[in-house]
Amino acid sequence: MTTRRPLLTGTIARCAIALSWGMALVLLTSVGAAQERPTPHKASINPEEAEASAKILPEKHYFRAGFERLGLLGIGEAWYWANKSVNGVDWDLRWDRESWKQKLITFEAVRLDNNAFNTNALGHALAGTGYHLVSRGNGLEVWESFLFDVAASVLWEYFGEYREKVSLNDLVLTPIAGLAIGETLHNFGLLFSRAQPSFSYRALAWGLNPFQAVHDQIDGRPWQTASRLDEWGMPRDPWHRFVLAAGHSYAISGAGDDVHAIDLSLNAELLHPTGFMKRGGGSAFFMDGGYYRLMTRGAVSVEGELQRFIFGARAAPLGYAWHQKRGGGQGLRGHGVLVALGPAYEYALHELPGHTDRLAIVHLPGPTVLWVAHMGRLRSRLTLNLFGDFSLVRSLGADLFLSSNRDATVRSVVMEQQYYYGLGWTVNPEWVLTLHGFEVGGFMKYQQWWSIDGLDRHQELADSDIMLNDSQFIWRAWAGVTVPRTPIALKISMANRTRKGSIGPLSSHHRESMLITDLTLTF
Repeated sequence: MTTRRPLLTGTIARCAIALSWGMALVLLTSVGAAQERPTPHKASINPEEAEASAKILPEKHYFRAGFERLGLLGIGEAWYWANKSVNGVDWDLRWDRESWKQKLITFEAVRLDNNAFNTNALGHALAGTGYHLVSRGNGLEVWESFLFDVAASVLWEYFGEYREKVSLNDLVLTPIAGLAIGETLHNFGLLFSRAQPSFSYRALAWGLNPFQAVHDQIDGRPWQTASRLDEWGMPRDPWHRFVLAAGHSYAISGAGDDVHAIDLSLNAELLHPTGFMKRGGGSAFFMDGGYYRLMTRGAVSVEGELQRFIFGARAAPLGYAWHQKRGGGQGLRGHGVLVALGPAYEYALHELPGHTDRLAIVHLPGPTVLWVAHMGRLRSRLTLNLFGDFSLVRSLGADLFLSSNRDATVRSVVMEQQYYYGLGWTVNPEWVLTLHGFEVGGFMKYQQWWSIDGLDRHQELADSDIMLNDSQFIWRAWAGVTVPRTPIALKISMANRTRKGSIGPLSSHHRESMLITDLTLTF
């Protein structure tokens, strides 16, 4: 069997844990009394459109945020001990000197765990989201909230699960996925809280950002409706777009299998630099604004079986925006550039013949570059995302390898769960062109990951570190036309997805082509 030198050594693990504790220490030293913040928190590149950014922020409630965070950890701890029959299989350590030495000094007990895929991919992402929303709902800024997220993750791994080896994957996934998802939900929740008072908008604000909504009521801070609303009763600033789609997809795989399915999707975007998409000019740096995107798509076959499910959240709160436009309405001319930095999270499930393909990708903080050009009725938009990835990958070749190497002893997470932890990268450009109600566009996503070796929970039992490598290439092209005087459009898309994977000397691949017809509603 093929072996290779580990990508991550104990030294790198030590650095990762030291960084986590360092950030937790910074958090503790930054705690102070609540204070009023009269300065803007959202960048404005048009002075006359600064209403949304000039709003006084709520007080910072550090201690309340900490208390509520401990409450969430307490709930998790109660569940943990109530399910000892499930969690007890990981109890390798005790509350003694040797165990703490392995966790804090030698880092021998800092490993990549072998829990079920959804426990790590979804459970810890949701926990991190809750942590982040607690802090943001208490008035803390983005970086302060992230420090709280890191501190909560460290507390849980070292003390909440003190009988287990510290899960390095959870220390990475929980705070970063929490930042990506939580910050996105927080900003969309604030948007709906400034919309026209109605049951639906208030329900969305509560659902997306419940801690903010509860604290507004406790603190006697009424929701403020924006002075300028659009035809949907939504604030005109910041710029936003929601696209709901329903339709039919026909997919055929390289093996000749075909599936008819019903497709449902939501794509939501939010830009905080005020005025960026409108007439005027200017530039601004921002540290708590930027670009946010929430996307989910599902496909259910006509037989009622789930075929695809994709969820993604992108939060880029740090960056720079510049634009220069003249004219107005259909005569708007000029362009603008926005560069924003932050993390993202992606979860994908695809049913393949005889195999369920799962991916959970923590996109480490990377850039989004957005270029928008207005040429009268012709408008062009180019978006580019670049990321380094920490991923949970359902190995495409694991089933084949394990069936033909029954005596092999490799990573326990591969043998027991058929997935592995990998490092990799993602590049994702997208281009859209609109003219007179017609739209054409396309996007491409290429991703590749390599296994992290030498840190398996039962590394001492593995006879070798076999190299695993997976990749995914997706492209989609579409054309659409809007029904005159309505927000409804008909869109036809062609898409292709190619998955490749290898484990040791064995490799596998899968290809799927799709024709998708959608009816969309944009507001």
